[in-house]
Amino acid sequence: MSKKVSTDFKEVNLDYYLYSALPVRFQDTAPSEFEDFIAFLFKENGYEEKQTGYSSDFGADLIVKRDGTKTAVQVKRYFQLHKVGVSDINQVIGAQQYYQCDQSMMITTSSYTPAAKELAQAASVILWDWHRLEKAICDTFLDGQAHQDYYQAYPVDIKATDSDLLKLEVMSIDLADGHENHTSKIAMRLTNMTDGHLKINCDLPTVITDRKYQFAAIKFCEESFSSGILYANASVDIITEFAATQFSDYHKKDRILLPINLLQTQELLVLEQRLGQVKQECFVVTFYFGRQSHEYAQMILFRDDVLARSWIGRLLVKSYYALGPRAIDLFSGRPKLTQAARPLIKFAINLASRTVGKT
Repeated sequence: MSKKVSTDFKEVNLDYYLYSALPVRFQDTAPSEFEDFIAFLFKENGYEEKQTGYSSDFGADLIVKRDGTKTAVQVKRYFQLHKVGVSDINQVIGAQQYYQCDQSMMITTSSYTPAAKELAQAASVILWDWHRLEKAICDTFLDGQAHQDYYQAYPVDIKATDSDLLKLEVMSIDLADGHENHTSKIAMRLTNMTDGHLKINCDLPTVITDRKYQFAAIKFCEESFSSGILYANASVDIITEFAATQFSDYHKKDRILLPINLLQTQELLVLEQRLGQVKQECFVVTFYFGRQSHEYAQMILFRDDVLARSWIGRLLVKSYYALGPRAIDLFSGRPKLTQAARPLIKFAINLASRTVGKT
């Protein structure tokens, strides 16, 4: 089953995106978004591409075809020290047969174990490690230059335009809980500061993290203003949705940028508002039970009344906030794994709740 939301890289500022992504080997990028990017990379190189979906993909993330050759491609966004092994190679070999492809290919942000290389050679699996992938990206999007050289010659910066015409305020941030809400929302208020009417068109806003990674909203909400006449000294609410994985992976937000086209003058304004840091929460518990649940309340008490009182507890909390979003990414789209883990998580919550009030 395919994920409902995918990233359209035709709408992304690739200079800025790669400026942030390449130095860290896409480790700040959600795995599903990385798959979208690889699909876009193939498309830009003249391939027909079809993604198989973000779960139950039978060993291939996308199928590409060029010059009559059909290739099953598996993508692994691994940490640098996490090497692709034999089991991963076996998956893509199976995918080649399942999708009736002429060949198979493995792409990773890391490297391969010796055994994986040996199996790939025997089965004629094409291997791209990080260095080969980086070269393909630079050849396609950075004029063939290494990214260090490219960005030294063409510095990338995003600056918001100060405007006496319009004022932007962030009103609320509603995080997805994986229980009832499957997307995160940011509500903003846009005010016409002039005595005249303004005809405007708003593009989807972009959030910039403290690590200079950017991700865009996926759509305007039904009740949101997006274009039309903003009357003199009046205000409108702009409410946009973001994919849940974006906010779980990147909870340290820095600012939000809202591009606005002034239709009378054909001028583009980019309004900026600081977001600060979204309050951290119990990601896994929220995913399973929701923020209004008894389980969520118990874990917040356990965090604040028990763990926060010792340096070991604070270290555990810090580790949880670092690993929790990755766990959500693992559970998402895997109903069997999600169901199997639920009793264990419930048991851990019950165990933790017994210590609340005893310290």
